[in-house]
Amino acid sequence: MGEIGAFIKVRLLRILLILFVSVFFFHTKTTALEKREPFKVPLAILSVRFNERTNKLQEVFISYGNKDEGWAISPHNDRYIKSNDRRGVDHIYKEAPYQAYLLTDFEAYHLNKVCSSLIKTLSLFEKYLQAGEWGKLLYLDSYLPTFFKGFYYLILAARNNSDPLPPVVNVPDTLYENSFSSPLSDKRILHWRCTPDHIIKLRIVTREMIFQLKEWQKVELSTKKRDLRLIQSNKFKEIYTLFVRMYFNQNKI
Repeated sequence: MGEIGAFIKVRLLRILLILFVSVFFFHTKTTALEKREPFKVPLAILSVRFNERTNKLQEVFISYGNKDEGWAISPHNDRYIKSNDRRGVDHIYKEAPYQAYLLTDFEAYHLNKVCSSLIKTLSLFEKYLQAGEWGKLLYLDSYLPTFFKGFYYLILAARNNSDPLPPVVNVPDTLYENSFSSPLSDKRILHWRCTPDHIIKLRIVTREMIFQLKEWQKVELSTKKRDLRLIQSNKFKEIYTLFVRMYFNQNKI
């Protein structure tokens, strides 16, 4: 009986060891991050700032990779900021309080530039989706979610809260990380890789997004004879909302 008991114990220890090794390698395999493939991302950088005392939106700072120069859009006055070794520039573009909801020439110009950067980036995004360039899509995912958040507040600031985008495109912080090594990126893009139908639909929505952005530029942002009271169309809002939801795998069409 003693020999049988010892034999059973040895077998149990071997089984436990095999289970431990299997779990270890499975965990290592599933938590390892896919390789990112860096490239030059033509997307504007949008930094949102809130008032520390009231927690209300203060401004959205726009830059294009130069940390010493940028443009700030706020619900009221806007700014151009540039700093260097000799002196700094902080020029204020004032708005009349009763007209703060109107899109000024300064705001239209910079919204137009931001939209152009998004169009270029979405064109690359659709191209990489078609080609299955997952390393580049993972790298791009370090930029796009943060941009979505900033874009929501940029429209809010430019319109002085009068015509915001739908709240659903104000992406929750739990859905992404501003990091080049986020497992949330891998999880999101793994879903795309495993769902070819989702990729096709996401590409279609991306193309429609590009079209709607160009229409917005043509009708409202880049024309000299624009209607100051004209706002982005409901179609733009609808497509942008669908795109963001599909990007985060929250919508099926």
